[in-house]
Amino acid sequence: MKSEHGHLGRPHRPRRRLPRSFKELTPTKAFNPRTFFYEMVWKVLLTRRKGQNKKPVFPKLNPGQIALTWIGHASFLIQFHNLNVLVDPNFANWLFLLKRLKRAGLKINHLPPIDLVLLTHAHFDHFHKPTLRRLPHPKIALMPWGMSDLAYGLGFERIIELEWWESFSRANWTVTLTPSKHWGARLLRDDHRGYGGFVLETHGRRIYHAADSAYFVGFREIGTRLKPEIALLPIGAIFLIPFAESTWGRTKR
Repeated sequence: MKSEHGHLGRPHRPRRRLPRSFKELTPTKAFNPRTFFYEMVWKVLLTRRKGQNKKPVFPKLNPGQIALTWIGHASFLIQFHNLNVLVDPNFANWLFLLKRLKRAGLKINHLPPIDLVLLTHAHFDHFHKPTLRRLPHPKIALMPWGMSDLAYGLGFERIIELEWWESFSRANWTVTLTPSKHWGARLLRDDHRGYGGFVLETHGRRIYHAADSAYFVGFREIGTRLKPEIALLPIGAIFLIPFAESTWGRTKR
């Protein structure tokens, strides 16, 4: 069985060699280290961090009701009356030399107990180990193929890997891993790691988190197959168009 963009399960992965230049570090082969350092490190260092944390007042939900809290970038808290879900949590103000310009909307100690953590891919701004270690009693982690070794020792009771279009169900909820147009390598030699978005379904409600992705025909297929009613489209961390295109792929604008 096939989807519009290849075999169900995972994308075709061509044989890969070590990059011969900085440009080959990203899929579109357009990475420029000088531009990256100037825009992403130097200019940001001179920019004052804004925003403030605010302790939220979480609503009391009835069956079928949803509460959504955007924490920042791709991080969301999704709440139902009996389920608390975190997606790509990252509360750090620094990621190596990269400075966060807007503080997370809430502090990690403001979170309720977390039942389920969805991790879309292994990039450091999405799979942030220091944040994951500090989560309040996370029970289950769901992630694409090839990532489970990164999650060991982070406090999860259970770690589940999924292929594209594969689902995992427990009690009254189901999560399906969906395709995206991105890539999953955390370092130079681990391009075996997967990537994708998620559709969460419970109590007749369906929420789609698109993860990092350029536009592609898979969005139409996800809508046709899974029919989400709410789409969470993460805000890109990068304004610079050439670097964004080299990271997320060129997109018709």
